[in-house]
Order: sequence, then structure tokens, then C-alpha cells
Amino acid sequence: MFTRSEAHRSLAKELGAAWAGGAEDNPPSLCDRAILFAPSGKLVPLALKKLRRGGVLSIAVIYMDRIPEMDYMELIFWEKVIRSVSNSTRKDVEDLLALAPLIPIRTEVEIFPLNEAGKVLRLLKESGLRGAAVLCP
Repeated sequence: MFTRSEAHRSLAKELGAAWAGGAEDNPPSLCDRAILFAPSGKLVPLALKKLRRGGVLSIAVIYMDRIPEMDYMELIFWEKVIRSVSNSTRKDVEDLLALAPLIPIRTEVEIFPLNEAGKVLRLLKESGLRGAAVLCP
């Protein structure tokens, strides 16, 4: 798990991550695949550096700022794949949550009524949620 804050790293380890660090840190071994959720293009080359030959980076954001120029031989040449996953369905999320315990990764989800969307956005901005938030009608 790569994340910005120490609090998020601690939560990731508490929920089952074997390792947690920052984007510039090196994991114990190269990754087979990675999912980038942050809308920051500068993270793409950093994520590619963490992949083994033939590894896959899935970019799972709706909007992302510019991806900087990259060194082809260092970051992509070894059959690495960059895949865009700009949206997902409810079934995709249900399938992912069903897989999590098999890894094993635990999840924490808070459910909020739809009319509290503003509150949830504020909590997300202020790192006020321990896990993920779901808005339900």
C-alpha cells in the first residue's frame, strides 16, 4: 500500500497490508500489478518503477492531471502495461470487496444517507474517515 500520510499507512497495516509506505519508497519486492486511485499524473512514473517486467498499472480515476514525460527504456520497455479504468459498476465494487478477505485485506466502510454528501466530502478532504464512505439513498 502506497499512501501519503503515516496515519493512512498505519490503518493499511491494521487492515492487513503486509507493507505500507510513501510513493517514493521501495516495497520489499517489485509488484506484479498496481492500481492508482490518486488523480496525480506525477505518480504514474513512480508506480511504474515499482512494477516487475510484464507488470500492469491500472489507473482508476475519472480525472487525472498531466502525466509527465517518461523514460521509455526505464519505465515501459519491459512489457509493462498501463490500463485506464475510468469507471466501475456496483458489481465491480462488490466483486472487489468479496476478494479482499481472500488476500486477506479487511475493509472498513461507513454508510451515509445521500443527503449527507456534503458532510462526507468534507470528511474525505480532512482525512476524517478511517476507511471508505458509501452514500445510499
